[in-house]
Amino acid sequence: RPLALLLGLALALAGLPLHADQAAPLEVSARGARAVAFSADGRLAAVSSLVHGGSRWDLGSEERRFDWNHRVEGSSALGALAISPEGAIAISAENDTLVLWSTAKGDALTFFRAPAAVLALARGPEGKTALLGLADGTAVLFDPREGGILRSFPYEGRVLSVALDRRGALALCGSADRSLRLWDVASGRQLQRWRHGGAVRVAALSADGKRALGAARGEGATLRDTATGLSRGEIAGRGLADPKHMSLTAAAFSQTHGSPLLNHCLIIMSYISDGDAAESLQLTC
Repeated sequence: RPLALLLGLALALAGLPLHADQAAPLEVSARGARAVAFSADGRLAAVSSLVHGGSRWDLGSEERRFDWNHRVEGSSALGALAISPEGAIAISAENDTLVLWSTAKGDALTFFRAPAAVLALARGPEGKTALLGLADGTAVLFDPREGGILRSFPYEGRVLSVALDRRGALALCGSADRSLRLWDVASGRQLQRWRHGGAVRVAALSADGKRALGAARGEGATLRDTATGLSRGEIAGRGLADPKHMSLTAAAFSQTHGSPLLNHCLIIMSYISDGDAAESLQLTC
């Protein structure tokens, strides 16, 4: 099914004000993407294309800077990508193989193997940890330098989406078991559990850990307060007659300084309607 993945600023969170800044869409993958990741400041994106494998983009200059693949010749089917909070290190996964990359130079820094096929990735502070969503029904906090498992979070289905807050103290994971769960990383205690109508393929945490976003295929994304568990609003594509055709690909909260009202979340939303269509959002959260 042909898709165009576009980076731009188009829509607003229902019930909350639309941000004034808007940008023209940027096409980064003509036939769709397996995975997308953003830096916290929204300047960098890593994309796993169905056509050319992995790449690193500068969103400000709209440049594709580096190609990232796990083999010397040919493209890799990268199933998960993440960029560290400070933006210096990226990580890519193909099955159970992971590679660390320099976002500045594009060089591969090291590689290691995970305990199972990796379906989702999030980088911890300074790249010291990585949260992996695995096909065996667990999410694990991983040490990418030594290769050890620091903490494990059990699910009843494959873990399809993961996120960490800025301090690496909270973990948010979505699963094929239709649950989105918030965990205390230090103790391994489950803090919140939310039920969705389908497999939860998108999860994002604000830098301060106060907001969580989750989305399943065929439904809009829901923004929640992590302390109370209550909904703060829902996101749906404008002009979509049938939400079942909507599939969110990735989400990330920016780390905007100043007023809390300027804490935005960048959403890549790809959906199928009359052929190829996609939009991205900048939302006031």
